[in-house]
Amino acid sequence: MSPEFPKALKVGRAIQKHRYSGAFEIMALAHYENGQLDKAIQVLREGVRKTPRVWLLWQQLGNYLSDKNRHRDAQRAYQQALKCPGTDEASVQLNIAIDLSRTGHGAKALKLCDSLSDSPLRLKALALKTQLLVERRQFDQAITLAERLIEESGRKAKRAADVAEDLSRVYVCLAEAQWRRKTEKAVIVSNLKKALELHRLNKETLWLLREVNGELSAKSQYFRLMVEGRWDGPLEGKRGTPGFFTTYDVVAEDRDEALRFVKEIERAGIRDSLAVAECKALEKRPREPKGVYRVTGFCLYPTRK
Repeated sequence: MSPEFPKALKVGRAIQKHRYSGAFEIMALAHYENGQLDKAIQVLREGVRKTPRVWLLWQQLGNYLSDKNRHRDAQRAYQQALKCPGTDEASVQLNIAIDLSRTGHGAKALKLCDSLSDSPLRLKALALKTQLLVERRQFDQAITLAERLIEESGRKAKRAADVAEDLSRVYVCLAEAQWRRKTEKAVIVSNLKKALELHRLNKETLWLLREVNGELSAKSQYFRLMVEGRWDGPLEGKRGTPGFFTTYDVVAEDRDEALRFVKEIERAGIRDSLAVAECKALEKRPREPKGVYRVTGFCLYPTRK
């Protein structure tokens, strides 16, 4: 259970007493983040019953129903969202496209993505389109679109966190399309590392990096490493450079090789500071590709330096 889960529910219940519809959104999200998808859907069902004209609740309900593979119900929820006053139609249409992409309706999803190319959600929509093109084996079109989106993003001075995650997705799609087209390995790996710099928790990036490298060994084991390091600069408003702990699951032959794989996926600013604080070999994995399988967030702590 997340340590924030009880707090989030408490806040949601307090807001609910004031008859604010956001209470259902907060409580549902708390259940969702805690792995209680059915409970989250139940909360949202109550929310749309009591406040049926709030589009955000209908959209959130549709998203969770889609995650539950209840796609007809999800589409009904999205249609209800579109009927509500003040609906952000682009947001709902994007989620409709995502649900369609999960059910094999790629052509319909592509059309929706194209219809959103002039909306504020342009990057999200075209990142999804790039993914769909790869899934439909239209690799040349995927490469062309991905490279154009990356070029466009390079002309912008700053990247917000949500833009960075979408752009990471574009880099992964570009790398996969290049891999399928047998592009030079160094180019593919470079794009995957750029994807990780933008969004290091992306499991799809880690999977593709392992597949591209394709290293197997009869001596491989599944390691869990707790790694300590030093941040590459002070945090805003703080003195000193903080230290951090983070955890990785890695398939490798030994501890040293596992740390090498970890360093390969981390950004240059922290790479040299990484050291193993704790290492456990969980099981043998001779048939699994070597590389990093799971990454956790950074747990920062203050230092005097």
